[in-house]
Amino acid sequence: PWIEPLQTGLANLSPRELSSAVGPYAPHLARLLPDLRERLPLPDGPPPETRGDRRWLFDGVVRVLVHLGQRSPVLLLLDDLQWGASLALLQHVAQHLQHCRVLIVAGYRDDELTERPHLAQALPALPRAGWHHQLRLPPLSAAATQALLAAYLGPGLAQQLATEVYAKTSGNPFF
Repeated sequence: PWIEPLQTGLANLSPRELSSAVGPYAPHLARLLPDLRERLPLPDGPPPETRGDRRWLFDGVVRVLVHLGQRSPVLLLLDDLQWGASLALLQHVAQHLQHCRVLIVAGYRDDELTERPHLAQALPALPRAGWHHQLRLPPLSAAATQALLAAYLGPGLAQQLATEVYAKTSGNPFF
């Protein structure tokens, strides 16, 4: 979920601004954002071996977000955190962006917390990073499910399907 927003944020920067945004982290960020190799003069091959290589990548993402936030406010939408690939990066970013114009909205399905212990362990660390607000979205009621169906399908078809859709989805509008 990080690649597309970072690419979008960096897409319209001049080579000089891009170089400033990525700084010394460019070779590490190029692993995540391969198009950097086309836009900046970077050495061929992987970045030089550095102790804490993952930290260089994470610090590079922080640097990019700080740079973009200095230009204009940034809204970063991350979905499906339950899959885990971006959790460590989110924790790192959360610790370093407290005073930047960057708002991160991250979503996950809490019904999968028991199946994904890494998520259940990571979430309590976010409030300690100083920027956490949790908003729980409960399942839709049967009536709300029917209203949602009516908005898309019309009232007649919605009335026919609502009971079956609600039974199969338990009110989860994403299913």
